[in-house]
Amino acid sequence: MKKRDIAVLLAPGIFFILVVVAAFLPITELSDGSSQKKFDQFVDNVRSGKWQLTSERWIEGLQVQRKETEHFLGQFIDRMQMFCWLGVAGMLAQIATVLFVAKSLRTSSVADKPHER
Repeated sequence: MKKRDIAVLLAPGIFFILVVVAAFLPITELSDGSSQKKFDQFVDNVRSGKWQLTSERWIEGLQVQRKETEHFLGQFIDRMQMFCWLGVAGMLAQIATVLFVAKSLRTSSVADKPHER
């Protein structure tokens, strides 16, 4: 096997490694941390007596939290779908690579055989 054939066979594996590493990167860009700051401020205001929690305030807080959660989950799902499509692309690349190397080896083995006259 030539070095070129080995490099071609290794390329999809390297692609998969890159996809896996990217999948495990932190999702810090999805959340800017402002929701934690808002929550801490909310708790401080309630504890200090600055805010008196009524039913409306509780419902409002729950609605805000639900919207933030739905937003985060939507971004997370989009990211996971992207990694799934990258996985499919990697599988197709692996199949194409195997077929390419098999064809290359067949043509090189035919060229290596002496021709009969």
